[in-house]
This record gives sequence, structure tokens and C-alpha cells, in this order.
Amino acid sequence: TMTATISTLDRTFEAVRPNLPAGLISGQALDRMLDVTRQLPAALSRFAYIECRLAADNPQVDIIFDINDEGKRIIAGLNPVIQLPDHMLAHPTWRRIRNFCRAWMDPRMPLLNSIRSIWLEFVLDQAAAQVPVPGIFVRCEGGNQEPGVSESEKHAMLRDFVLPLLFERPVDAAMQHHLKRCFLSLPPHAQLTE
Repeated sequence: TMTATISTLDRTFEAVRPNLPAGLISGQALDRMLDVTRQLPAALSRFAYIECRLAADNPQVDIIFDINDEGKRIIAGLNPVIQLPDHMLAHPTWRRIRNFCRAWMDPRMPLLNSIRSIWLEFVLDQAAAQVPVPGIFVRCEGGNQEPGVSESEKHAMLRDFVLPLLFERPVDAAMQHHLKRCFLSLPPHAQLTE
């Protein structure tokens, strides 16, 4: 039998490595980026960016990936060829992200038409753990629905679906109070995007 080799995201960063100024990204920070991206399939994201600090004494670098249609299928485990590594899916955060992506694709859930993408951010301030654990940002602007999702619908979706899926528990009364206070503090035409 023939086994397919899945390209990983580190190849992208290796390709741009010669063009990354050492004054912005140290060799050590780049090595940490490669340690993380070596574990992620290249098809996971078509958009990545590197976030570096401009202070001379702060070498921290983060990498952020935009996850949309194909990436969510991979994370959800619904791509027949490309999967996340088993050791990642054994981690509770990755399991929650997988469950979120499955719910995001479920036509019975309100997420399908109200979430455009998610961002996974890996903070690389120290050597990568065996399982890189990202922070997650949910882009709830627009989605597939025209003319878009109202702000009140976004607030309800965040409270009733997004946070419970990511926390694996309902949003408690104190968190609901804080969310409501934040939403009510927004200027009149502000939009919740991420």
C-alpha cells in the first residue's frame, strides 16, 4: 500500500525564513514556530500571520492561523485524508476545539450561518510543549448569511453556543452578567467581530 505524506505548515515558514529579519524574529523564536507548525497540516489554514513585539528587549513571537471551511473540516475530523495528530486530540483544549468545529458545521446549529472563521493563536514565549495549545478567537461577522447576523443574535450565539461549547459547560450567571454589561457598554453602531 501507499501512504500519503501530508504537508505541514512548517514548510511555509521554512520557505519564508530567509526573508525574516533577525531583528524582528530571533532564530530561537523561529525554531519555536517550526516546532509548532511541524505538527499542523498545511491545509489547516490558507492565512497565517506572525505577531512580533517591536521592543528590542522582547523577543516574543506568536503565530496565528485563520481557520475557515477546509480547516474546520480537518479539525472536526471530517476530512477523509488529512487529520490532526492523535496526541493533539488527546488534549482537552483540542477536543473542545474539535467539538466546536463539529457544531459549527452542523446545519441544525446557529453557528453555520453566523461564524465566518476562527483564529488559532499560539503564544511562543517559551519552548513549545509536546502538544501546542492555541487560544481561539471566533469571527462572528457575517458568515454565509446575507445581509448578516444582527448584533443581538451574535450576543445570544456567543452566550448560548460559543462559550458553552468551548468551556464544555453552560455560561454561569456571573459570566452572563459580565457579558451583558460589556454588550450594553458598546457604542451604538459597534459590531461584535472577534
